[in-house]
Amino acid sequence: MHKFPNEVEILFDRNVFPYIVEELRKHPSVEEGGKYIGYVYKPGELTLQKFDVNARAQAIVITDFLPSGPKAVRTAVEFMPDGDYQEILFRRAEKLDAAIEHVGTWHSHHCNGLQTLSLGDTEGYFRTVNKTRYRPDFFLASLVKDIPTNPENPDWIDHFLFVRGVGEYYLATDHVRVIDSPTIFGTHTGHGQLQQTVTSSDAHDTVNTLQKGMSSAWYDTDEGRNALAEDRRFFREQFGTKVIATRRDSRITLTGETKNGKAVSVTYPLNPRDKEVSIVVLHHGDAILHMHCELSHRKISFAAARAALCN
Repeated sequence: MHKFPNEVEILFDRNVFPYIVEELRKHPSVEEGGKYIGYVYKPGELTLQKFDVNARAQAIVITDFLPSGPKAVRTAVEFMPDGDYQEILFRRAEKLDAAIEHVGTWHSHHCNGLQTLSLGDTEGYFRTVNKTRYRPDFFLASLVKDIPTNPENPDWIDHFLFVRGVGEYYLATDHVRVIDSPTIFGTHTGHGQLQQTVTSSDAHDTVNTLQKGMSSAWYDTDEGRNALAEDRRFFREQFGTKVIATRRDSRITLTGETKNGKAVSVTYPLNPRDKEVSIVVLHHGDAILHMHCELSHRKISFAAARAALCN
């Protein structure tokens, strides 16, 4: 494993790791795993408000993962996912956002003490990243070594990057950054219930409480998921790959940017009772038009925003 390539950025939505811990706690005595899904951005395509992104680097953004499935084989020394189940989930995710990619995988050795990837693991990952039908040029493999009480601790999971056409792989653990890029696929993956980062062993109680309806965010409702999926498709038609979703205090903001510094940003309701969205048109970071409207009438504001961009 040689020096990590500077031309690659690896970014995780902050809730992916708590979701992994939830899966591990379901099967604590056997290996577990899942397939990462997310997006791959070419150099200069991705901009983030609170992070400096290397403009000369490709960015891998991991927003969710596909669970292993009901027919997965799990033992203390072996893990084999339910491939048919994961394929069905991925095709459903593609219908929500055609730009979604399979960008890697994670699995655990927490139950057997093995702290490194096995030879079988690495051979399989090399084959995957070099397959013709595998679209990205990168494949991120994560290895879980222990089940943590706090997912924010850095020592329970390692990350490794495999690159198409390269005969070695790279230790990527110290190059992973955490951002807000919330999943829109929670309906299919089951990962839409956490409203905050889980940082203690009471994760199960947190999820159970939320599932009982004591707390809910707009983006986790059917209305929210459908609106976000529809608007993300619309934004990609307008802005190509320069579209990013961020989250602050459970409120989703979708932003699309042009090459000449113009952008449209849409902020969605905080909870299911709210029905107002906020649309801002920006020019080199300065707001030139600010609109509020009912969620059901947002397409009218989108048309006004597009006209402002053109003039």
